[in-house]
Amino acid sequence: MSLNDNIDAFVTYYGEHIQAAKSLDVGDKRSNLIYKKLLLSAIIDGMSKPFFPPLTRNNVTFTSFLQQFSDWSDGTRISLPHLLRFIDTVADSALDQLKSFASERIATWLDGEFIPPNQDPDISEIQRANLWPSGRRYPLGDWRVTLESFRHVNLFYAFRNSLAHELRPRGLGVEFPEDSEPYYISVSELDSSLKLLPGRWTLIYPLAFFVDRAEKSLAKLGPHLTNHGIDPLSRLSIGDYWIDGLN
Repeated sequence: MSLNDNIDAFVTYYGEHIQAAKSLDVGDKRSNLIYKKLLLSAIIDGMSKPFFPPLTRNNVTFTSFLQQFSDWSDGTRISLPHLLRFIDTVADSALDQLKSFASERIATWLDGEFIPPNQDPDISEIQRANLWPSGRRYPLGDWRVTLESFRHVNLFYAFRNSLAHELRPRGLGVEFPEDSEPYYISVSELDSSLKLLPGRWTLIYPLAFFVDRAEKSLAKLGPHLTNHGIDPLSRLSIGDYWIDGLN
C-alpha cells in the first residue's frame, strides 16, 4: 500500500471508532458516560502513537498530542483548586507566595456559578513570576509532583488513567447532557451536626468535550501525516506477535 493509502486507512479507522463511541448505548446513563469517555480516551491514545519515538512515556505522548492537535486553548492552564489542595497538603513555606496568588484568584469565583477553566492562570504566568521553586519535584504518594502536574492536559490524562485502569471517573460532580465545555462547580456538604461545611470546587470534563477533542484531533491527522510524509502504520506493531519488536 502507498503512503496515502496507509494514511487514509489510519484516519478512517479512528474516525469510524469515534462514531461508534458516540452512538454507543448500553441503556444506563451513568454507564454510557463512563464507557464513551473510556473509548474516546483510548482513541486519542491510539491516534497519538505515530507522532512520537518508540518508548516515549505514554503521559508525554497523550498530553503533547492533545496540545498540538486538539485545539484546547486552556490545556496549559493550572487548576487552582488542585494547586491549592496540594499546597495545603505539603505545607512548604517555599509555596507561600504561590498560595497567596492562587487564593486571591479563586476568591473571585462565586458559589453557584459554573466557572470555566479560562479563569485558571496559564502555567507561563506562574513561571514568569517564579512562584514555583525552580526544578522542585514533590513526593506525593506514587507521584512526583511538579507545577506541570496541575495543567489541565495532565489532569485529563489522570482522568483517562482512572477510566482505563479502574473503570472509574474522577470527581464527584454531576454533568448535564447540554454541557459541552469543562467547568468547576462548588459542592457543599453537611457535617454530623448538620452544619454546612465550606464548599469545595469540583472539576467536570463533560462527554461532549471528549468528543470534541477526538474529532478536532482527527481532523488534523491526515494533513499533518501527509505534509510530513509520516506513514502511521509503519510506526505501529502489526503482526502475529504481541511483544513490540517481534513483528
